[in-house]
Amino acid sequence: LSYFSIYIVIVSSFDWPSIGFAYPCKKEGFVFDTNNLICRKCEKNTEPKGFQCQCMAGFVIKKDTGSYDKLDCEQCKNGTVPSMDKLHCRPCQGLIDFDNQRCFCGFDEILVERDISGALLDVFNCVRCAVGTYPSSDRRNCVPCNSFPILPNQNCSCNVPNSICYDDKLTGYAQTLENGKGEIVDYGGKQVRSRLFKRKLKETVYLCEEFNTANACQTLGNLCTLVLHNRNHPACKVIYDLKRSRKHDVPQLYFIDRPDKKKDITNVYRPQSRIQISVAEFDIEGRLISFRKSISGSDFNFCNGSFNEFDAALNFGTKFEVKCSLNYELLWDKLGKDGRENRFYDLYISYNTSIMDTESTKLFGLPILLKNLEQNQNKRDGHNLQFITRFFMMDRIGGVASESEDESIPEAIRFLKKFHLKIQLLDTREYPQLSGTIYPPLIEIEYGVITREELEEARKNNLEGSGFTFEFKIDYSMDIRESIKDIEISIGVLSAIAVFWSVVQTWTWSRRSGKMTIDPFTLIEFLANACGNLAHVFFIVIYFASLYYMIFFKQQNYIYVILPDE
Repeated sequence: LSYFSIYIVIVSSFDWPSIGFAYPCKKEGFVFDTNNLICRKCEKNTEPKGFQCQCMAGFVIKKDTGSYDKLDCEQCKNGTVPSMDKLHCRPCQGLIDFDNQRCFCGFDEILVERDISGALLDVFNCVRCAVGTYPSSDRRNCVPCNSFPILPNQNCSCNVPNSICYDDKLTGYAQTLENGKGEIVDYGGKQVRSRLFKRKLKETVYLCEEFNTANACQTLGNLCTLVLHNRNHPACKVIYDLKRSRKHDVPQLYFIDRPDKKKDITNVYRPQSRIQISVAEFDIEGRLISFRKSISGSDFNFCNGSFNEFDAALNFGTKFEVKCSLNYELLWDKLGKDGRENRFYDLYISYNTSIMDTESTKLFGLPILLKNLEQNQNKRDGHNLQFITRFFMMDRIGGVASESEDESIPEAIRFLKKFHLKIQLLDTREYPQLSGTIYPPLIEIEYGVITREELEEARKNNLEGSGFTFEFKIDYSMDIRESIKDIEISIGVLSAIAVFWSVVQTWTWSRRSGKMTIDPFTLIEFLANACGNLAHVFFIVIYFASLYYMIFFKQQNYIYVILPDE
């Protein structure tokens, strides 16, 4: 009791006031005070930046002690601009950018404020970078171009950060990409001039076409994947044409035939078997991150669930489906930042072959049917479909605009909203020696888009339920056309016999009734007999068909019978 009393006295002797909490600060000119967790107004001639106040454009620091209310700023005189450290005002040798109150330098120039000894110059100068260099992001110095590719007597130029050396005279596809062609990416009707494509498209086309650079060709394939394999886009047009002209170093992104109907897969599946699908994972630079021999049910899946539940989905013959609703804000802020953003995947199924008593393992690239492709929409007959090999889960980088100051804020995000794995068994009637084998699995995918404007509108109107439905499904099927044909023939033959027997029954009834002609009562009797006999026919055929499926489904050592959905 005494300890308890002492505790009460100690706690009550301290003053723990409640504080208000308002983050982020929505009022203009206010900054969030991280010490007191309140919004604080910036002083005169200052403006918020992050969690601090800074001098406005055209002002220099007169006094700064690190306190929110101790920053004193002074405006530069006309014809002068602040230095980069905002401590001095100096005139410009060239033009002045009056909007931002700084010296205006060309795209290939840097701003020089100090001499080689570090002394501040009386006048700020714009200096052009030498050939083979380009301005750094802060415009303080000239940075050498990337020396790759290394060639004898090379004379190159670059004007994009981290860019490679280009020949003075470009040829081939790279020559057609001048003036920003191919930089615009469509996100559900919104056109974004992509920073990624501005930096990478021309470079990868040049290296892949001229030098067969492996990483560049893979990166070009990734850029094509980001525009959803649209062959009208330069990235896809180049990769498609190069693959047709040469086999090596260029990734295979398109199938030219129906790969889902090939009979290459020699694996024999039993009731205890598992589907083994391998995956090659690439980053945006075309580097192979990993190669896994088997995927799990939680891969390519945004929904939550237990490991055992998702793991059971890959047991052969198990039909699996899960749907979940995801909020756009969750997608924008959290999903995709777990290592799956801008990762590119090629899926394979392995099988064994035997040549001259020597067994070897081969990989068959799984065909992917992208529903967003206009060529694949409304094609119920399955003809002229375009199958691809590479896909991604989420694109957070392609939608960053080239003029954006923050690379972490895209104008739009593209995300996977449907993943459907379809596995079809071979018809054992047509190929009895291939019992338990399958056609190459087919994957159907579909993407959705959320723009920054749509997200802000949802936040503004407090639309907490705004989002999308993600669907993950694994389905098995078999060709039952022959079985349906057998059922139709059986029903047709037995129905003819049933009608004939109905005539015999009606004639016998009319003889017993003493009727000499066909009257309405005779017709009614015939219809009643026919309906009863036909009902028996339908019941017998369906019963034995169901019995056939049940017996063969339960007793099969190799999986060659799948129960129909309908």
